[in-house]
Amino acid sequence: MKLFEKNKEKTNTKFLIYLVEDNKIYARELEFYLKSKFGEKIVLNYFPVAEVAEDKIESGEIPDLIIMDHFLNVKYEDAEDGFFALRRLNRKHPDIHLILHSSMENKNLSLKIIDKNICSYIAKGADGFKKLEDEIKILLN
Repeated sequence: MKLFEKNKEKTNTKFLIYLVEDNKIYARELEFYLKSKFGEKIVLNYFPVAEVAEDKIESGEIPDLIIMDHFLNVKYEDAEDGFFALRRLNRKHPDIHLILHSSMENKNLSLKIIDKNICSYIAKGADGFKKLEDEIKILLN
């Protein structure tokens, strides 16, 4: 990751974030929040399901960070849930930083994610946006 970060500094490219979230209103609120904190340092692309984000990755646009909801199949029944998508992405693209950002109540799944080092987990809630901001600050430095 250090080599990649140095490369970013040299090319002066923006930090690319994929937000995979089926709740469009929530996605817009998070986008507004992150843009207000990071401005032109980031580019945020929104996807309602993981499959569409993965298609974009396979076309060659590799994000620095993916923030993904877990319950993506609530609105889109055929959509894969976030945990399985992140697990697959972790195997295929281990250099992409992954965050599961969800309101899931299943503590066992949260522990499974952390134990397997698949991704970070940041719960949705009162301080969820701030925790995402803090995580992105670390990744930008």
